[in-house]
This record gives sequence, structure tokens and C-alpha cells, in this order.
Amino acid sequence: SRPSARRYLLDQGLTHALPIHVRIHNLSAAPVTVTPALCLPGGTPVAAAAVAVPAQGSSEVTWTVDASASLDIAETRFITITAQTPAGAQPGPLAIPLVMDGSLDQHLARHPHQRALPITELGRWHANVSAQGRTTFLTDAGGWRMTAVFPAAQGNWTYPKFTLPDRLDGERDSGFIIRARILKPGAPAAILANPDSRVGFWCPDLFPADGQWHVVYVPFAEFKPGPNGTGMQNSRLEVASWDTLAIGMGSAAAENALEISHLIVVGGADGK
Repeated sequence: SRPSARRYLLDQGLTHALPIHVRIHNLSAAPVTVTPALCLPGGTPVAAAAVAVPAQGSSEVTWTVDASASLDIAETRFITITAQTPAGAQPGPLAIPLVMDGSLDQHLARHPHQRALPITELGRWHANVSAQGRTTFLTDAGGWRMTAVFPAAQGNWTYPKFTLPDRLDGERDSGFIIRARILKPGAPAAILANPDSRVGFWCPDLFPADGQWHVVYVPFAEFKPGPNGTGMQNSRLEVASWDTLAIGMGSAAAENALEISHLIVVGGADGK
């Protein structure tokens, strides 16, 4: 899995035999017997044998489950772990947020309304980079590519701004589908809407900076007031007011690149 602040990203093929390892800790001065159970999203608990957990120690429980029919490529779903003891304090439950990697075709098949944004029109892109950093935009194999060079060893970021060709329709449009990759290690990708406004909205941790192509569906409903929106948490989300997007990442490398092959506004069906 590839973790982020919001969820774990899984390859679809691995979900047919997904290993789940859970460590149960006992902070008390006496041994305890615990009966754990795993529950797939929308499913019934999968029990396990009782486990003896030593005093001030821990024991591990392992399941291998077929989660392929229970998980989704767009919606984050939770595998939950619960446990019971014969008496006394009960262990706290565990909820693991998971989403499967999906292909571009799988994502697009869910949304009848699709409108590709003109990412290869380089005049729509504007640099937005940390101090003394430099970015270059170009078209590459039908998509868009940004290369970035940073002078500092840390604190590097770049979130280039893209001017939308027309306003979004909050009644018809439901979100974005993005196919992109970050070539070298860094912070996971994020997308921001109206980043220069008093209340900008954003959605962080879209996909990891692992050099691999990822396709993500980003519903408008997952956008929250951005890091500069202190005290604005109750601001109303009005997508029709958005005129600028910013897509980028933090970089752990002195040179890095972000490539976007598709940036599509979608709506209908799953997006309602």
C-alpha cells in the first residue's frame, strides 16, 4: 500500500488476497485474552481465534481477505477491526481507510458528462514556486509537463496555477479526474481552487510522489478551506466562483517534475 494522510492506496490485483496485520497492545499489569474480528466494508465480521496478550506486551493477528468486491476506486472505504475481552476494559476499534488504484477508463465509465480541460495551452499556466525555485512548462506526448529546480535542500514546493476556460457548473459537474505522476520523491500531490482568494479550497494527498502514473477522482465535496483559510471552515463551497486551479507538490529532490496527461471535469451518475 501507499499511505497518505487520508487513506491507503492499493493495487487492484492485491485486493484479492489482502494481508491485514493487527497488533494488539496490553498496557495493563495482567495478561488478557482478546477475541478479534475483522469486518469488510458492507460485509459481515470475519472472526479470528482468541489471542492471549501478555501483560505490558503485544500480540499480532493476521487475516488474508478478498476485499476486491468491497473496496472502490473512487470512494474511501474502511476495513474495521474490533475485539472483545471476557471482562474489563474493551480494546478500542481500528478503522483502516482504503481505496483501490483505478484506470482512466474505469473512472470515466462512471461519469456520462466529461469535459477535458485544455492543459496543453501553456498560456493558461503561471508559475507558483518556493523562493528562488524555477519552473518550466511544456507539452509532452499530448499532455503537460512541469520541471522544477530548487536551490534549497528543504521547504521546496511548486503549485503552478491554471486558468479555467469557463466556469464550473455546480448542478452538472461533480469533480475532477486527474491522471498524473510526480517523478521523484516528495509530498503527495494536492489541488487548490482559487488559491489567491480570501477563502481558497483544496484537497491534499491526491496520490504519492512515487514516479508512477495515478488516476484519481476528486469530488468537489472533498475540497475544504485551504491552509490559508484559518477561521473560514464554515465557508460555503461555490464551485461556480472558481476561475483558477493550482496543482502541485512538495519536493524532496533538488530537481523534480510533475506530468499531467488528463485533467477532466466530470459529472452525472456516480457524481449525481
